[in-house]
Amino acid sequence: QIQFFSNRKGSLVAGMQLPRMYVEHIEVSEDIVALSDPWAGRNRSYRGVVYLYERLDGKWLNLVNITPSNIADGAEFGSAISIDKDLMVVSAPGDDLGGSVFAYRRVKEGVWVQEAKLIEEHPGREFGSDVATKGNILVVSDEWVNNDAGAAFVYLFNPISRSWEYSEIISNDDCPADRFGYTIALAHDHSGFFGLLVG
Repeated sequence: QIQFFSNRKGSLVAGMQLPRMYVEHIEVSEDIVALSDPWAGRNRSYRGVVYLYERLDGKWLNLVNITPSNIADGAEFGSAISIDKDLMVVSAPGDDLGGSVFAYRRVKEGVWVQEAKLIEEHPGREFGSDVATKGNILVVSDEWVNNDAGAAFVYLFNPISRSWEYSEIISNDDCPADRFGYTIALAHDHSGFFGLLVG
């Protein structure tokens, strides 16, 4: 059961309560809330779904639910989510055996357009273990690549071609079974400096 709360006069006040659903991840960014169920799908297809809510006139409305059409059974779309303003990145680590990551751009209220589908530059097992995005930077991890040592892949957005371009790999090859990239986070300050945390 998911319920929205708002801060009024220093206390949390219960708001809208959603219908019963299984939710694995919750991501919040300003007026957007994304809820995911990676195991959703007809006939136990486990394709996954992301439920998107937007706040309009003080109310949270479920304007769209997203499941990519170009995705395989067992993809588990929604295993990880990251939102930065009008950009949403969603992982599907079970897609096409090696995993994939989808980038969506909100063009107007309730309308999200698929901007890219990324696959791993190096053969792996679970591309999209976690995702993080800030500004023009997107980081995707695969905790099982390189004999389970793990790695994080960095992509930069090219505003001219309107595409995400692979930049570099950050890895910890000296530690097999370390699962580097189990969780990742991006942060930046007002000077434009970006920091990446990898667990």
